[in-house]
Amino acid sequence: MKNYYSCIDTKFVKYLPQPLQHLVVGDKATKLGGKIIFYTSEDFGTYDYHGIIRAKVEEKPQMDGIIFFSLS
Repeated sequence: MKNYYSCIDTKFVKYLPQPLQHLVVGDKATKLGGKIIFYTSEDFGTYDYHGIIRAKVEEKPQMDGIIFFSLS
């Protein structure tokens, strides 16, 4: 089974709440034969350069990819 990180869209929460974004991302992970092992979202100050998720990737985690929820 593959392991994925999830990064939801902070700026889109007013249109689609976090729980629904998590469901969509989780469904995508399942379709890819995997599961979500870590959830995060960017703060408004780090949104444009994905500072939070970049920091997690620099830790070199055992994961197969990142699934982003974004319509922007």
